[in-house]
Amino acid sequence: MMIVPNRMTKSLIAIARRETARRFNDTAVRMIIVTAMMITLLLGCAEKNPPRDEIPAIKDCLVLFQAALESKDTAGIDSLLAPEAARNGLNSQTALAVVYRSESNGFHSFGGREFKYADNKAIVTCGIRTGPSDPGHPAEILLVRKKGRWLVSQFRLK
Repeated sequence: MMIVPNRMTKSLIAIARRETARRFNDTAVRMIIVTAMMITLLLGCAEKNPPRDEIPAIKDCLVLFQAALESKDTAGIDSLLAPEAARNGLNSQTALAVVYRSESNGFHSFGGREFKYADNKAIVTCGIRTGPSDPGHPAEILLVRKKGRWLVSQFRLK
């Protein structure tokens, strides 16, 4: 005996097929989203930290900059400034004005230095100290690496 589907059976079969297709599409979309998230996670983890051997080079630049500021050597300061420093409004006179904010201010050193750097840029937060016991006025020095040499591109009080 053969069963002949009636209209109601045909409707139920059509509904079941649509539901199966919808579930398949939902599963496919979920799989695509999960795959994209895994790829993003893997690419994010693949990013390497910059080499730590740049820290001494950054410190050397800061020591030279500090010595030039302490001796008020405008030529020495200008030799440590990156080409884009002028576009940022920085030259030897403005750097000296930041350090020696008034006639009574002396300059001892950059204290409490913290380094953050990437491949070709570095940010140094520090304090402009007027003496050994002074915690310093907060400042930020932005450095860029040009042709293997670290240079000051911005110098400002925070």
